[in-house]
Amino acid sequence: MFSFRKFRRRRRLAKKGLEARRKRRNAATASTAVPRTPASKVLVPALIAAIVWFVASATVIYRRGYTSYQYVVGQIADRNIYSEIDFQYEDMGETRRLREQAARRVPPVYRIDRYVGDNVLKELAALKTRAELAHSDNAAAEKPDEPPVRESRLERLLTALPEADVAALEYLATAKDRWKYLRRLIADGLARGVAGEQDVISDFGGTAVNGRICLIDHEGRKSEVVVVKLATPTTLARSVARDLGHQFPENAKALIHALEAVLPTLILPNLTYDAKATEAARDEARKKVAPVRRVVRAETLLLRRGARVTEEDLTRLAEHQKALRARLGLAEAPRNMVVFAILCMMLVLGAGYALKVIRPEAVRRHSSLCILATGVVLQVVAARVTADVYYHYWSLSVDLFPILPLSLGAMLISPLDGVRVALVAGAFTSTIAGIQNDRSFEVLLIGVFSSLAAAVSIRRARRRNHIFRTGLAVSATVFAVYTLFAIHNRLPLPQFPRILGLSLINGVIMATVVYTVLPFFEHVFGRTTDMTLIELSDLNHPLLKKLQMEAPGTYHHSLMVATLAEQAAEAIGANALLARVCAYFHDIGKLAHPEYFAENLAGENPHQELQPRMSGRVILNHVKEGMELAQKYRLQRVIREAIAQHHGTSLVYYFFRRALDQAGTNSRKESVDETDYRYPGPRPMRKEIALISIADPCEAAARTLEKPTPQKISQMVDEIVDRRVKDGQLALADLTFRELTLAKEQIAKTLVTMLHSRVPYPTEEGGANDRQPDQSSAKGAAPGPARPGASAAGTPAGNGTPSTRT
Repeated sequence: MFSFRKFRRRRRLAKKGLEARRKRRNAATASTAVPRTPASKVLVPALIAAIVWFVASATVIYRRGYTSYQYVVGQIADRNIYSEIDFQYEDMGETRRLREQAARRVPPVYRIDRYVGDNVLKELAALKTRAELAHSDNAAAEKPDEPPVRESRLERLLTALPEADVAALEYLATAKDRWKYLRRLIADGLARGVAGEQDVISDFGGTAVNGRICLIDHEGRKSEVVVVKLATPTTLARSVARDLGHQFPENAKALIHALEAVLPTLILPNLTYDAKATEAARDEARKKVAPVRRVVRAETLLLRRGARVTEEDLTRLAEHQKALRARLGLAEAPRNMVVFAILCMMLVLGAGYALKVIRPEAVRRHSSLCILATGVVLQVVAARVTADVYYHYWSLSVDLFPILPLSLGAMLISPLDGVRVALVAGAFTSTIAGIQNDRSFEVLLIGVFSSLAAAVSIRRARRRNHIFRTGLAVSATVFAVYTLFAIHNRLPLPQFPRILGLSLINGVIMATVVYTVLPFFEHVFGRTTDMTLIELSDLNHPLLKKLQMEAPGTYHHSLMVATLAEQAAEAIGANALLARVCAYFHDIGKLAHPEYFAENLAGENPHQELQPRMSGRVILNHVKEGMELAQKYRLQRVIREAIAQHHGTSLVYYFFRRALDQAGTNSRKESVDETDYRYPGPRPMRKEIALISIADPCEAAARTLEKPTPQKISQMVDEIVDRRVKDGQLALADLTFRELTLAKEQIAKTLVTMLHSRVPYPTEEGGANDRQPDQSSAKGAAPGPARPGASAAGTPAGNGTPSTRT
């Protein structure tokens, strides 16, 4: 009898069989077909290489520097240097001589001291009073405001005068018109300046220029006067006396005699030397002298070998450099442009080939190429700009090489992409910098060694402030290498402290720039440095604290996996710190439903009430939940990769097997789709994540061993790893068989130490305790396989291994 239900079932099964055969046929065809390389695998590296080539060629061709001369005054020249073009330079010696000659022609500047003149007029008034009261005992009391010194001097003067002169002064003091005329004559003479007798005789100590000095009067007016025509106290007194006698003939002879006796003592010199005004006048005279320019023809010897370098030699060399740079620009000879462009292309291709040999994975990853290109372009441009700015103000390169930023690229690339990539970048950029500076071998070696020191030193940095230790290492390297060349070039000893200071400035600036820019590079290129990993390894991280409180079993499991992965990474030379930190966070997705995972079970198994497919879905979703938490807490990309890849596409075998058992018949078993019980992947791509994917199930499976022995543990690890290899879970990881063997041995060795046995403790009565010691040294270990939920992850951590091991 025909059954429509059986017919539909047969049709459905036949359709599934056809689809399965079609999938197998397509897979076989794909395995035999020649794989095609995606266009991006070729176009992106080619585009990055073209950008690096263009920047390097532009910095070499445009404003290409000519020979850099590293000489200082007093150094012995090591070669003959000839001028390449006609140029002019300032003859510093001749210019200095002419300017000093002009300065010497400027007479000294003296100011007429008004204070001295006022004192002389005050004493003249006191003399008038003393003359009127020559024999009065109250003279001092009537003029108490007169200085005692002056009073005694006037008293002595009047006492020493003859009676006739005293009488003539008394007569003059009583005649107001005559006394007023006398005062005006003395004031006018003082206003014109009065010099000392000795100053006139010695030409003001020989400072007068051609017998002249410059006088500045009370109103600031300048005038040049002949020294011999200056009035002295004696000549002014004689002139005043004769003018007064000529103006008032009555009793003129007696008055002239008395005044010539009194006034030379009363009148004082009132010229004061003004050093500041004198130097200002001489500076002005120096500035008015135009520089002396000399013309030097091409092929002229600028510096002779073996000669001691003078300041004039340095001036000629500096002007020669400026003249050469003035002719630079895009007007370079086409031949030179082509030559240097081809040379840069060869360097780019050579660096690319070296990178492919030394670090093949860096060539395959576009992010690594972008990091490399960015670091190289930054350093090449920085070196070119630094040299251009330096030569804008100075011409000799003796101070340039210690401050060139030749280690910037290596310091940026090493923590992001490794030491080997940084060394390739350092060698390339150092070669370009040497070509930029007239193919300087010194620049090449300084750059190579400073890049080596920077790459190795910063790779070991574990704190942000350790970057400045790298800066000091760069400074020491630059100073050491440049000192060797300085000794070879016979630089004077006073130049070495300057080189040390410039080297320190270089290292500090490089460290500051890298300290500022490196976090930005990590964010843009999705890389995680060891410094960031150290910060994430803090167990007080909010996510780890949450894991510790809400899922203590998973937290302990993560710590154990971190230890296993770190030890395995150390054994094969991988990044142990990266493996440990990624292992800390690999199971954070279990925070969504911690009670559904074996390590967190404290009571009944919730999976007993769920269908296998639903249980498998809960287990599989912890990867998705972990990715969402990683996004929420902004964890680095490498940690998100570890969360997504640590299970790969492995099978949750426990619940898959349970579903098959519940299906019963073969026809119902075919309705159980294996893909529903596999993790979404992707499979591990990094060595460190691959080690975590191995350590995770090994740690969980080890807790199911009733009596763990080294042989059992080693056999268990081998079975788990072999099963993952056969399942293709490690196919994308860059692990060799030798590294895999070393990792298995190290994981087994570490598990043996973790699960060591303990001796029985004696009781108080002296007998052995009947209770057996704990077989696991780690607290919180899941009990044996009696509980189906003990491997709720499907297997130990869901890798496809059965939950029960013997």
